[in-house]
Amino acid sequence: GLVLKEGVATDPENRDRIAALLRFHSSLEDDRQAFVSLQTCVDRMQAEQKKLYYLTGDSVDAMAQSPLLETFRKRGLEVLLLDEPVDEWVVGALQKYADKEFQAIDAADLDLGEAAPKIEGVRDEGREQTVELVSFLKKQLAERVGDVRESSRLTDSPCVLVTPQGGLSPNMERLLRLSERQFAPTKRILEINPRHPIIRN
Repeated sequence: GLVLKEGVATDPENRDRIAALLRFHSSLEDDRQAFVSLQTCVDRMQAEQKKLYYLTGDSVDAMAQSPLLETFRKRGLEVLLLDEPVDEWVVGALQKYADKEFQAIDAADLDLGEAAPKIEGVRDEGREQTVELVSFLKKQLAERVGDVRESSRLTDSPCVLVTPQGGLSPNMERLLRLSERQFAPTKRILEINPRHPIIRN
């Protein structure tokens, strides 16, 4: 599998043929050890779905517990769980499959379109408190995060960290750190869910 994945970057002439042979873990599979093809994902995509969603990490079990998957689970949208070090380079080299672009679900600029959570926001009387809390957190966490904002992707969890456009993903930073390469750490964006009791309190 690893040799095939490396071929995506090293053998551009056969990139499409190699991509058809690749297998990945999926959020829709109950068996965490099961693998699916990209074609399988495309075949069972929802009508309004425009992209192939993915999340990278070093453990399928850990990724499966990520709050980033909440809205995708509620919508029945599939997310590829990429746990091998080469996977992030694979999707970067492929960019798309069957005319469907790859989209990291931990990206700050994630656009879910029709798949966005259809959930009522906080009551009007709570808006001012939400704005005040965001402003307060921005000041308190200025050295630790790049920004704080209200989340449009969370449904059950109080908060989540996402990667700003152009920034390195947490998994990529981990890989670079393991390889002892120098890099500038990316300040994450903290998204809060004003509907959650912890945030409201």
